[in-house]
Amino acid sequence: PHYFLAQGALVFEGIASESFVMDARGESVVASAGPYVAGPRRLAGFWILEAPGAETAREWAIEASGACNEPVELRACH
Repeated sequence: PHYFLAQGALVFEGIASESFVMDARGESVVASAGPYVAGPRRLAGFWILEAPGAETAREWAIEASGACNEPVELRACH
């Protein structure tokens, strides 16, 4: 979250809609339709970010997945 604070992207409110899961734990990125928590995994925490566009949001999700070594669910908020 410190990276997103420095970017001025961290927000704390919104209504979630469609989601995608970005998993960068392996050698290649796996992207799939969400939600992430529908399976046997648990939700350990979340960030709500304001990105300039969908592509930047996907790039941030990939970076976050690699940094925390867990899949990251990506949702648009309106």
